[in-house]
Amino acid sequence: MTNYVTVEQCLAAIHSDSAWRKKEISSLKQRVARAEGESQTILMRAGILMLYAHWEGFVRFAAETYIAHINERIARFKAPLSAHYQQLLMWRCVKRKGDFPHAKSPTGFLDVMQEWRSSPDTLLSEDMIDSESNLNSQVLQKILRIIDIPFVDFESKKNLIDEKLLGRRNPIAHGQRRTLSIDEYNEADKEVRALLDTFQRKIEDCVQHSSFVEKPAPAEQTAAPETVMA
Repeated sequence: MTNYVTVEQCLAAIHSDSAWRKKEISSLKQRVARAEGESQTILMRAGILMLYAHWEGFVRFAAETYIAHINERIARFKAPLSAHYQQLLMWRCVKRKGDFPHAKSPTGFLDVMQEWRSSPDTLLSEDMIDSESNLNSQVLQKILRIIDIPFVDFESKKNLIDEKLLGRRNPIAHGQRRTLSIDEYNEADKEVRALLDTFQRKIEDCVQHSSFVEKPAPAEQTAAPETVMA
């Protein structure tokens, strides 16, 4: 993974990845619009595969790039992590135990905690992001939880992701003769673009505002002394 030290480097990488994907999606849509008959049917089937590939690919790339950026900020500037990301560091320590002995007995848990205190991990695990080659709404929710982005903006898109995108992509990818109308293809194209835009906007906002950094507690306001009336 390339180093993404500054906010600008991280944002540029995410923007560049999004741009070439959207350009390819647009190019294919134009070819579909010009084609007719069987040629159009074939292009739309291929287009559904391409739409899904870019959806999964961008989510994975952007999330991994964000994690790489966080690690760079930790390594170079010792950025103080929020409680969420401190827990992910602890998870990396727990993960090394393999079969999770902490779940079997209290002593196993104490061993894990002792190791964490004596030699805590300082960098996030680079393999946390897993699209599972099947980026449905549940997998997306897991990824968003890892990078600390609320799922609420994607809640209404569950049916789109699971049925209209994956529900069409999977049969085609497994060799079934699934066809769709030009209206269905155009709708899928429009919705996937919107999904990409939403995910990009959310993760860029995290980068710009360094959401992974521990925020100082708000200072308590000292109440003004009451005036004693004579």
